[in-house]
This record gives sequence, structure tokens and C-alpha cells, in this order.
Amino acid sequence: MSILDIVEKENSNVLNIFDRLQKTKNHYISEREYLFNQLKNNLIIDGQLEDKLFYSNPAINSNLKNTVNSLKANQEQIIKLINKVSVLPCDRLGWLTQIEKIRNLFEQKIDQQAELFREVNQKIAA
Repeated sequence: MSILDIVEKENSNVLNIFDRLQKTKNHYISEREYLFNQLKNNLIIDGQLEDKLFYSNPAINSNLKNTVNSLKANQEQIIKLINKVSVLPCDRLGWLTQIEKIRNLFEQKIDQQAELFREVNQKIAA
């Protein structure tokens, strides 16, 4: 299994947590809290690993600076929203709207990663 396969598997896992979280009802507070903590931990840890493996890698960063900068900015937005949502009661009106915003950012990140991986593969093949 390559590092790219691992990233794709983790992305799929995070999307699954989003799906499960968005299906919860307001009165299932403990389930929401549990799923949100899973989501938060996955997003933070995955972001840190991706930063070390890809975005802080001088060979990748120097050649693909725009894509890398966009991914870093996206990750920063995800973390800001996670921190914002972390202090809100999960049964609060609008809580799931904030989760949807995080999901949209995460899906943008997946698209940006695909672009980065294509560009890296093209550089390697050249």
C-alpha cells in the first residue's frame, strides 16, 4: 500500500464519519459528541501528517508552490472551524451547518490533493 493509498483510505474514513454525523438527530448528544471527536482527531492528525509528508517536503513545495499553499490554507480553515464548533453545544441550532462547512472544505481539500498528486506524478514521469 502506497502513501497515496493510505491518504485516500483516510479521506474515505473521514467522509464516512461526516455521513454518520450528519444523520444524527439533535437529541443524540452523546453520539454527536463521540463522532465529532473522531472527526476532529482524524482531521487534525491527517492534516499534520500530510503537512510533514507532502506540504513541507522541499522537493514538492518548491515545484508546486501554488497547490501546496492552497492546501495549507484549506487545512488552516478546517482547523479554525473545528475549533469554533468544538465550543458549541452539538444540539444547538446551526451546529450541523458548521459541520457541513467543514465537510465542504474537506472535499475541496480532497480535490486539491488529487491535483497535487497528478502534478507530482507528471514531474516524476518527466
